[in-house]
Amino acid sequence: METTGKFYCFIKSLPNPYGVGLKYTSKDLGCIRRTLSNLESNVKSGAPGLLLGKIQSGKTKSFIGLIALAFDNGFDVIVVLTKNSEALATQTASRLTAQFKSFGEAINVRDIIVGKGQLPDDYAGSKLILVAKKQHKNLDYLSTALTAEGSLFLGKRVMIIDDEADTASVAFSGGSRKDKEGRKALAELRIVAKKIDALRRAIKPKPSFLQVTATPYSLLLQNKGSALKHDPAVQSLRPSFVELVPVHDDYFGGDHYFGGISQDSTKPESLMHKPVSEEEMKLLRTCDSIAIDSVDISVEGQYFPSLLCALANFLVAGSIRRLQQEDDGLKDSGLTNFAMLLHTEPSKTAHAWQAEVVKRLLGRMREAAGSPGSKVLDALLKASYDNLSASLKLEGIDRPAFAAVVEKAKVFLCRGLPRINVVNSDKDISALLDLVSGELKLEASLTLFVAGQYMDRGVTVPNLISFFYGRSPKTFQQDTVLQHCRMFGSRYRPEVAVTRFYTTERILGVLREMHINDTILRDRIEEFGVDDKVLQMLQSTSSGQVKFCSFDKIRASRIRVINGESKLWPRGFTLKSPEVLEFHTQKVENLLDTHGIVPGKNAQVLVDAEDAVKILKDLSKSFEHFAPQYEHTWNEAEIGQLISQLSDSLAGRDPKYHGKVFVVVRYDRSRPNQFARKVVSLDSPDNPEEDMVPCRELAKNAPVLLLTLQKGRVKDDWNGEPFWWPVFFPPFDNNCFMYALD
Repeated sequence: METTGKFYCFIKSLPNPYGVGLKYTSKDLGCIRRTLSNLESNVKSGAPGLLLGKIQSGKTKSFIGLIALAFDNGFDVIVVLTKNSEALATQTASRLTAQFKSFGEAINVRDIIVGKGQLPDDYAGSKLILVAKKQHKNLDYLSTALTAEGSLFLGKRVMIIDDEADTASVAFSGGSRKDKEGRKALAELRIVAKKIDALRRAIKPKPSFLQVTATPYSLLLQNKGSALKHDPAVQSLRPSFVELVPVHDDYFGGDHYFGGISQDSTKPESLMHKPVSEEEMKLLRTCDSIAIDSVDISVEGQYFPSLLCALANFLVAGSIRRLQQEDDGLKDSGLTNFAMLLHTEPSKTAHAWQAEVVKRLLGRMREAAGSPGSKVLDALLKASYDNLSASLKLEGIDRPAFAAVVEKAKVFLCRGLPRINVVNSDKDISALLDLVSGELKLEASLTLFVAGQYMDRGVTVPNLISFFYGRSPKTFQQDTVLQHCRMFGSRYRPEVAVTRFYTTERILGVLREMHINDTILRDRIEEFGVDDKVLQMLQSTSSGQVKFCSFDKIRASRIRVINGESKLWPRGFTLKSPEVLEFHTQKVENLLDTHGIVPGKNAQVLVDAEDAVKILKDLSKSFEHFAPQYEHTWNEAEIGQLISQLSDSLAGRDPKYHGKVFVVVRYDRSRPNQFARKVVSLDSPDNPEEDMVPCRELAKNAPVLLLTLQKGRVKDDWNGEPFWWPVFFPPFDNNCFMYALD
């Protein structure tokens, strides 16, 4: 591999625009070299590779570096496929042009829509980057430019970089959309996916194909070989290798919001989440239930307490940071502008209503700011100041005096800030997007964006210190929801200390679950790659079976990733009546008796998987209802499918354990109902030493179903009747399993 060519050396020498040192670290350059090396190994097969980065962690920077290295190693044409957005396609072309402009005509960058695929003849004598949004006409233009008879680019060495490769490039089967717009979008997806496949097959010699994304689930959850059972010629999009984009030291992402750092009481991240009621979210989605004139900032009759708190916190946080920067000697252009994002609904009607509510609340705050001695506004600002001060203290940062913060906040209000921008179209994005940096332009000291799906992939909101999130569909799609997390990215620690995230407990629980899945998957890939021996894909099917994937395409709705350190158990539930509980508890007791388990005596037994599933079905009938956010913690059909799948010969364990499950029984337990006491995170029936350790040991050989018989006492906030509370431990071996629940 040539690593001393002019293009790659140029990339290596670029200075860090955000501080000292170089833009590309040794880790970045190692990632780039390994990616090209792996793509070179796939020349004959044309199999795709995957560049996997975290959301807003530098994926574009990585593939720009790869382009430079590829040009030095014999590639003539790079095709960059972007999300189906004119603004983002233009942005990508502009960024690439700016990056390579010092090479003059040696590298040409062109949006394929210019000239509709007709390229100047002189381009054939230089390196060429073609940018195309993933839309069927643009793909036709690409095909014309690169494969039409008489094209000067026939026989050129081509690399296709599919940015956001899990969207638009993948067509989905199943889950048909009933609405006209949804059917049209689904049809467009299928056309685009087929045309990308056709382009890959038409280019000769075979192009190298690199996928780039932060959410790889629909790509990894594909079979190898032919992608479509009914069309063997269609190539699979499952990557043959995955290269992880290095995460820089200032990255602020899922672990800070949903993982271990967010639960560390010594970190300001532990104070970031502010709960929003389901009722308030519902009111924000529609204007039908209340009149705008009834919206006020007084305590009495307050319909939007969390949104009001968010606006006050945003004002105070921006004021604190401005005062801190001024104390550091910064002036005018050196001062930072800050952003807040309100994202609860995709519809334009909802956006208009939300903007109206925000304007009303800010208007009332502005009126109060102009009225000397207004106690309502001062109380709001004081509550925000105290709340943010606690975070600043944990970060070890001095806070400005309250009087100075109030004065600054009132100045902002009287200047008409925060500025409100509604973003719900490609046109809106085009007007706000900085085409070189790829970030939204913050032209005011404080800017509040009211937005929906247009504010996701490819859009960076700089200095985002307040995120009010309420998207709550019936089915959360892992890839879509994670891409909504525009608050991820590079963050300065003093701004972390005043950052707040507003959402419901239900949505927060879903995001935490998704973060766990994402972390397991990434850790596994980092250690082992995507070898089938260490990362196996399962699919839950309508026929009630879990099987290794062999299907057309899959929509990554609810993703579960499990390994030997995982456990699944029900929580957030209510129980059925004492009479029903007694019946099902005794039925499970009778089933255990057939396997020689003496009532009241702790034991373990190896049983056929079918028998374990029977026990599972009966004990699961004790649960009446799962609260929002916890409905996916325990699904009897899912666990039954996992028991069947992970106990069989495909799991690769000792044959004597094939089709077997360890059932471990514990009696006389009295775990209190933590859900009723609103401490659901502690609501697990197993004890670490007595239960978890021996179950993990048994799980080295076979799946384990732990059954704990709870006394169910009234004083522990149950209904007075014993019940079985289970925990499922997947096999503890050198494997990891990923599957879609829906």
